[in-house]
Amino acid sequence: MTNHAWLLSPLMTSVFFVLGVALFFQVIMQMLALNYAKLSGPLLLLNGFKE
Repeated sequence: MTNHAWLLSPLMTSVFFVLGVALFFQVIMQMLALNYAKLSGPLLLLNGFKE
């Protein structure tokens, strides 16, 4: 096995792992934000308080 092939496999694995972790946290944060918006009602972002 060449040095290039030995380095490429862990690199691709780590790239896909990081992308998967980022996607997982994005989905979790989106779910939390949507649930919070349903529970708390609309927010006035310009004034920083609830209606």
